[in-house]
Amino acid sequence: MGTHSNRHKLLIDLVVGVGLITLIIVARLLPHPPNFTPVAAVALFSAFYFRHRLWASVIPLVGMVVADFFLPAYAWHQRLIVYGTFLICFCIGLVLRKKYSVSRTIGTSLAASLVFYLITNCVFLYRGNGPVMYPHTLEGQITSYISALPFLRWTVLGDLTYSLTLFVAYQYAHIYITNKRKVAIHDRIK
Repeated sequence: MGTHSNRHKLLIDLVVGVGLITLIIVARLLPHPPNFTPVAAVALFSAFYFRHRLWASVIPLVGMVVADFFLPAYAWHQRLIVYGTFLICFCIGLVLRKKYSVSRTIGTSLAASLVFYLITNCVFLYRGNGPVMYPHTLEGQITSYISALPFLRWTVLGDLTYSLTLFVAYQYAHIYITNKRKVAIHDRIK
């Protein structure tokens, strides 16, 4: 029974993982407000849901890489900064493993949004041969953060929407499956 149960759990994990990757790809390819995507939410949920941290941390990155293949190109070092930021979001999501609650989901979602905003808009991370949008000065950094505020709004809304949707769906599925097992056990006892 243990082997069957482990295979069943592995199959469910595979389906959930592929579903989360597909969600990222589809949401990024369909028209959407800037930064209103499920990537950070998937990173948070993966950290909470999957037992194997390596597998869990790769899920949002696979979705990003596949979607990026179909989207307009941007510099590889910019991609690495964005991918690295989502790995940090994954680490933030590990807080949810210890104890899940709606308030923790909201808190980690807001933290992920803020981390994404602060890192991806840090002018000192972007160096290269081409022109830079903002000078690498304190004034340039302040201008960068101010200019990115409209994007932060959409990031927060997207992260909260997708995080709450994923976690609420998980809770309802968990309750449904638990109740279904109780009914099956009750029927066997009769």
